[in-house]
Amino acid sequence: MRRRFKKAFAWCAFVLVLFTQNTAFCDEAYSNFGPGDLFNDGQAYAIGAFDVFENIHLAFQFTAEATGVIESVDAAFSLLESNGTDSVVFDIWSSETDVPDSLIWTGAAQVDEFFPQVVNGTVQDFTGGAVLNAGTEYWLSARSSTGTNAYGWFFNNQGDFLSTAADLEGGTNWTSFGPLEAGAFRVNVSAVPEPGSGILACMIALGTLRRSRRT
Repeated sequence: MRRRFKKAFAWCAFVLVLFTQNTAFCDEAYSNFGPGDLFNDGQAYAIGAFDVFENIHLAFQFTAEATGVIESVDAAFSLLESNGTDSVVFDIWSSETDVPDSLIWTGAAQVDEFFPQVVNGTVQDFTGGAVLNAGTEYWLSARSSTGTNAYGWFFNNQGDFLSTAADLEGGTNWTSFGPLEAGAFRVNVSAVPEPGSGILACMIALGTLRRSRRT
């Protein structure tokens, strides 16, 4: 009896692991790209070391449309001026006020081309696990990692206007500018099924195992 229970328990554990691995999936918490990742490649905001500014930080406020762990950020960028080794850094912040508040996630993307392209920023300074909640507002900002290069963040072409903030001093002195046409971006999250779904799958597996023993 004990041996049969151990086998059943082991089978259940295996099914739970398999179920979790196979049902975790990526979802879009927010996106203003058009079909096929289209964006406005004729207009862009400058970030980083541009003109007399040391490192322009630009941020857009968005409302998450899905709940999940932050996986990556896609955005439409190009290199404007190269002065050394650098990358675009994406930061996601909480939104308690009209400017970015508490930093919750950071990712980085390499931008080496002088033409518009969609780049992918993956986790950099954090170990991951930061969760976005559907219906909650957040800020996404972009900056130069070292303050040496200048980049263009291209507009979306979906008519998406979002609350905007900028830091022209390369620090934490944010200024709100109200709704402006947003840069094109997408925030990807990994959604994991509720524990109850895994338990249900385990019960079904045990029922199937029991029926197979009777036949």
